[in-house]
Formats: sequence, C-alpha cells, structure tokens
Amino acid sequence: QSAFETYPDLAKQLSRFEFVIAEKSGSGTVSSAAGTVVIFRGIQKMHLGDETLAFLIAREMGHVIGRHHDENAATSILFSVLASVFMPISNLLNGSAALAQTASTSSATAASAAVASAASFVGSKITIESYKSDQSREADAVALNLLGKLGWSRKNIAEALVTDTRVMGDDS
Repeated sequence: QSAFETYPDLAKQLSRFEFVIAEKSGSGTVSSAAGTVVIFRGIQKMHLGDETLAFLIAREMGHVIGRHHDENAATSILFSVLASVFMPISNLLNGSAALAQTASTSSATAASAAVASAASFVGSKITIESYKSDQSREADAVALNLLGKLGWSRKNIAEALVTDTRVMGDDS
C-alpha cells in the first residue's frame, strides 16, 4: 500500500505486489515486472535482522517500481532486432548471397542465425551490465524511501546492512 501511495503511477503498471518464498537452498531475492518478489528459503539460514530483510524485499520492489525488468527486456529485444537487420546486410556485403544458390544454403543460414543470436545475446548482456549499478542505486533509493515512509530508520537500516555484510563476508 505504501508503494502505491508513494509512487502513484505504479498503479498503471500493476495492481499489487505478490511475495513468494521459494524452496531454494541458495540465498537471494528476485523480482519480476509483474510485481512478484521472490525470497529464496536459503536467506533463512543467514539469520538476517528485520532491517536487512525489509531492505532486501523493498529493494526488489524498487526494481519493479523503477521498471528495470522492462528496461532489460527492451534492451534484449532491441539487440535482437538489430542483429536480425544487420547480420543479413553484412552477409550480403561479404558475398554470402552467392551461398544462397548452393546446396549448403541451410547450413549457411543456420550459421548466420547462430552468429546473429550470439551477437544479440552478448551485446544485450554487456549493455545491461553497463547500467546495472545505476539500477541498483535507484532500487536502493526506492527501498530506503519506502521503508522511511513506514517509519524505519535509515540509520538503523544502514547499520544492519553493514553488520550483515560482515557476517556474509561480501556485499552481494
């Protein structure tokens, strides 16, 4: 409710958040553009404090509110379209048009499709990785904003995160 009050445009994107505990032994959280926030059961073994757990959940909500899933999907689609447009052109420029009249057309076409897919995948992953830290900072800011609206102390959250980072041995 606080998220929808704080970010009124969110109602245009989704009607509610759904929170799910996944029976996965690893520790982590993920979310989807549809507003599903998943907490892996392995988090329980870490014995994190309420502040840290609240922050992890709110951070995933921040990714949804920031539309990061949509940005990442759009980037992947853009690279796929670019690869499908530019790979045939480069094939023509390289004389691959002649291959179209030979018996090995299907293998050349399959190879071209594989190269286009690989280029699309690698290009989109590199681009998404380049703005991942910006998305994380934005999700962190949204999380702190949401928790602040609910009366959580930013100082207490920060101290809990520092403490739990030391316990975990990293900041992941």
